[in-house]
Amino acid sequence: MHPDAAVRVLLVEDQRDLRELLKSGLERRGIQVLACGEAGEARTGLKSSPDIDAVVTDATLREVDDGLDLAREIHETQPDMPVVVVSGSRDVIARAKGVASAVLEKPITAGKLASVLESVTGGIH
Repeated sequence: MHPDAAVRVLLVEDQRDLRELLKSGLERRGIQVLACGEAGEARTGLKSSPDIDAVVTDATLREVDDGLDLAREIHETQPDMPVVVVSGSRDVIARAKGVASAVLEKPITAGKLASVLESVTGGIH
């Protein structure tokens, strides 16, 4: 990340209202957000936007290939990419700890997420 650039985050959340709420809240805090609703879109976003600084994904997306699978894949292929996993299930949270830079339990706020992103990316500029 360039020291004068804003943090760029790929946000993966299948619930449209929550995705838009988090996106607007992060953007108000100076974070650039590429938002998508499924893991396939996220993979495309990562390939087409090489300047992504971190990924935030819901652990349980409404598709066969869920957010936890996406987090594992990113952890294996891009080990330096911070991944924040969000879930409402304590069981899923426990399973995410080995592949995520941080794990948040729902419900979450944009402020809490911004704080975690600052921590895993080394700061928001």
